[in-house]
Amino acid sequence: MSPATDPPKRRTFRGLPLEQRQRERHERFMEAGLALYGVRGYHGVTVRELCTEARLTERYFYESFKDREALFGEVYQRQVEQLRGRVLEVIRRHQPDPRAMARAGLETFFQGLREDPRCARILFVDVLSISPAMTEQSRQVTSGLSGFLLQFTQALYPQLKGSGLDPQIIATGLVGACINVAMHWVYDGFEQPVESVRDNCYALFEAMILSWSVKTSTAG
Repeated sequence: MSPATDPPKRRTFRGLPLEQRQRERHERFMEAGLALYGVRGYHGVTVRELCTEARLTERYFYESFKDREALFGEVYQRQVEQLRGRVLEVIRRHQPDPRAMARAGLETFFQGLREDPRCARILFVDVLSISPAMTEQSRQVTSGLSGFLLQFTQALYPQLKGSGLDPQIIATGLVGACINVAMHWVYDGFEQPVESVRDNCYALFEAMILSWSVKTSTAG
């Protein structure tokens, strides 16, 4: 192959391609965001402090993120996806028993928050006080969780369609209740034991399960 047709060489430094170094710098800022936002909150952290935590310059911060809010949004989304993945995994293991699914899912959700207060703060303390864009991102997450619950309930109770109940409204209400409980629990410094928070939220799901069981048996 002639020099004119040779493919362009990838830029490397210490044997690492540029793209890999960019990914590594991005990840270091993600870790810095979790460490600082998760302890001091979004409003108490500057770009310079994020750079110090990541051991990188501001030039590299703006290589990956438009501003502090952009970093917070990515850190927030990662925490959502990781926690949601854990909850989904444990729920699937307990199918098709709705009571076992609800109890295990709630246990995993609240235990995950208690085990990592940084995640809890990012998810429930600062997110609604940053900007309309972050508030909308949070709303979309909540809507997604409601849809996630709706899929399971429709699979478990297919007869609900003709029961007079609206599974979408109920799913939205249950998710909203759990999020509100979690928010106050985090604000109170996890004062109540995980088991107590789980059991009290489970009572809401138990009421739903009993109601739906009656409705579906009547419809059948």
